[in-house]
Amino acid sequence: MKKVIFVTLLVSCLSTLFSQTIKPQPSLKKVRFGFGIGVNVSNLAYDEKLPEFATIEQGAGYRVSGLAHYEVSNWLSLSPKAAISFHHSKVIFRGAKQNKIEYQIMPVAFEFMFHAVLKKESQKLSPYLIVGPNIRVPLSPEPSDTISYSTNSDIAIDVGIGLDKAFEYFYFAPELRYSYGLLNLSQNPEVPNLRLHSIAVVFTFR
Repeated sequence: MKKVIFVTLLVSCLSTLFSQTIKPQPSLKKVRFGFGIGVNVSNLAYDEKLPEFATIEQGAGYRVSGLAHYEVSNWLSLSPKAAISFHHSKVIFRGAKQNKIEYQIMPVAFEFMFHAVLKKESQKLSPYLIVGPNIRVPLSPEPSDTISYSTNSDIAIDVGIGLDKAFEYFYFAPELRYSYGLLNLSQNPEVPNLRLHSIAVVFTFR
């Protein structure tokens, strides 16, 4: 009888101790959904020498996205994302009377990304790498003060790093991404070869 009472008290003490020391984790799911918000810094590149009357102006914008996260294994995940991204890069043409015309490059775009996530497991923080294609499609009409040329769609390669942090009910991950544009975006014959690269800082919740 004494042994039964002793074992009962021991189990009760251990369960109380573990319930106080082990923090709850988000439920283990193969697929999780979430969203991201962040900032873009654009880098508009021209492969040739610009005309004397043209200059490139870079700018910062922001982005909002929805995402899915599928755990393939302990070290590999797939993370498709859809985002609305705002860029503020443009080419400025100045005339003889100092009047200027702006050619905005993809001011608003829909982006579809298919990222592979390579993650290193750890107890508190999980650093990871990101790599994958990014398809950009321009959405906004040409503003009234720009010349009458539109912007082509683009395909880019994204690479980046992130840091996964588990909270009680969700995961939080800041990410730093670099997007390398592969295609010519310009339909303007004055600047026939423009490519858009960007750096983004994104905070994701899932």
